[in-house]
This record gives sequence, C-alpha cells and structure tokens, in this order.
Amino acid sequence: MQAPYKQTAVHRVWRMAAGLSLLALVAACGYKGPLYMPPPPAPDESLVAPPTSGTVPTTPSEKKE
Repeated sequence: MQAPYKQTAVHRVWRMAAGLSLLALVAACGYKGPLYMPPPPAPDESLVAPPTSGTVPTTPSEKKE
C-alpha cells in the first residue's frame, strides 16, 4: 500500500516554476505576424549587361599573350 501523496509548498513552487517556464517557451517561439519571403536583391549591373566583343575572348586561340 502506498502512502497518500501530500503536496508540500516546495512541490507547488516547482510545479508553478515548470509551468511558467513552459508557457514562456511556447509563447516566445515563432515569428509574430504574416509570413512572407523577402524579395531577392537586385542583380549587379555588370552581371546584367552582355559583354562586348572586345573584352572577353570566346576561344583559347583568340587570347592575346
């Protein structure tokens, strides 16, 4: 036979502390507000413009040494 469970003040404090900690963790997680993907950054202008014919050799034989 088991002795009846007697809740002491220490048990009550530990349960309240655990409950408040769990509540704080659950309330603090996640992003508040609408979820969205930020727009991608604009590409660099030098990457958008096509190269001119005189700046980039197309084959290894055209390289000037």
